[in-house]
Amino acid sequence: MGHHILVSLYGIPFTKLENVQGIKDAFELAVKTCGATVLNRFSHQFIPHGLTIVYALAESHMSIHTFPEKGCCAIDVYTCGNMDSRAGMQVLIDFFNPIEISMQEVSR
Repeated sequence: MGHHILVSLYGIPFTKLENVQGIKDAFELAVKTCGATVLNRFSHQFIPHGLTIVYALAESHMSIHTFPEKGCCAIDVYTCGNMDSRAGMQVLIDFFNPIEISMQEVSR
């Protein structure tokens, strides 16, 4: 049915995880790199810290939850069809430039 990538990134500077516009821009580039089509975008900035972004894609979804106070984030990319979800995920990894990466890939 599709390809699901679950990634946890650690060791990210607080300021990078609080850069809402930078994260949104990285998401836009990741979607474009995947070759996916955005149906809808949702984001919520938590007080005092943290951000959740969810993109509904014609090919499934992409989401992120940031934890600036812990220097980490969790990213979920699920695509079906001829999407290059790995390339999209790499855009996000390059943006955050983490010290540590935990990744799981699931074929569904």
